[in-house]
Amino acid sequence: MLTGKPFVEDLLEPLTNFCADHPLVAHNASFDSQFLVSDYKKFEVPAPKGIVLDTLPIARKVFPGLANYKLGTLVQHLKIPSSEFHRAEADASYCGFLFLEMIRRVSIHGKSPEIANLVALTGRPQFSFPLIQKVPKQLDFLF
Repeated sequence: MLTGKPFVEDLLEPLTNFCADHPLVAHNASFDSQFLVSDYKKFEVPAPKGIVLDTLPIARKVFPGLANYKLGTLVQHLKIPSSEFHRAEADASYCGFLFLEMIRRVSIHGKSPEIANLVALTGRPQFSFPLIQKVPKQLDFLF
């Protein structure tokens, strides 16, 4: 699946530029973010500055009583058209549809909730990627 695809180190900076300081949305973000944080540190690339909203703990509050809160279960519960899971692009789309539906359900009088309220719904402290500063490989001194 990865043959002919770009290397992660070539995608980190464009991802950071694309995301900038906008909120990021992911399902089970605490799991997936570990891989990105590791790569950002390894390749000394600045990470996105926006907060990360995790749809998993929000879904537990918005859709109580489900057997589990796997992305596939939530997609089926909401009858979101689906064909495959555990593929990055498809899962990102499903997560987006899930997030929009949760926003719709927690909106009051058509007004979307504030980011701080969404963070509070997660029941966890606000999460952002760590600030990573590029460390020079060698120090050049002028004498």
